[in-house]
Amino acid sequence: MALVFQDFLFGYQNALLNSPLNIVFNPSEFVFLFGNNGSGKTSFIKTIAHLISPLSGHITFQNQDVLKWNEKKRAQHFAFLFTKRPFLMQHTVFDLMALGRTPYLNHKGELTHIDQEIIYRYASALNTQNILYTPAQKISDGQLQKVLISKTLVQQTPVIILDEPLSFLDYGTKRNMLETLKKITVAERKIILMTSHDIHLCLPYADKILLFHKNEWEYTSAQNISNTNLFADFLNSTKDN
Repeated sequence: MALVFQDFLFGYQNALLNSPLNIVFNPSEFVFLFGNNGSGKTSFIKTIAHLISPLSGHITFQNQDVLKWNEKKRAQHFAFLFTKRPFLMQHTVFDLMALGRTPYLNHKGELTHIDQEIIYRYASALNTQNILYTPAQKISDGQLQKVLISKTLVQQTPVIILDEPLSFLDYGTKRNMLETLKKITVAERKIILMTSHDIHLCLPYADKILLFHKNEWEYTSAQNISNTNLFADFLNSTKDN
């Protein structure tokens, strides 16, 4: 069930890293991807999502080539949250969360009792159960962000990839979200990859750190990342900005 990157390079015309990625994400690992703006974090995620073609290498999951999967199979294994906000704001919170069940619906597009139970479960876990039937346009930005994270969890995939999910959340809600995601990672044996600029807030919850900095990369445990020269240089660069 490991997610494996072999000799993997990504970018548009030119590679965003000087050397290819050879890394493994394992079940029950909460992985954080750090890097300054423009370092390639979102491009990396878009390549996994097959929105950008890789420049070289392979992504395998369950010993299968992910980049050869069709859209439905990919959606049953990978759930993504991007920073772009949804346009279906006239729909209720329940409707937005129900979109996470799309890969499993029958030809009529009907939710089963199991689908509904999954929606209610994650609404409770992320404390959005009280706004389930409120139109999305009437909730706050912070509430909407929790709903969008819930939608990725409702998709019930073994791999969840979140691009800046802590945006729009206040400090206390960020901590609660990290604690909840950490528990889900372990209890449901998920691989969760998450980008964030809240470095020091996220470090205590991390199992592994993937760092993109100055076209170089580092992948190691959260306990060891502080000992790397690349991470020290990265922290200094964030102080300068």
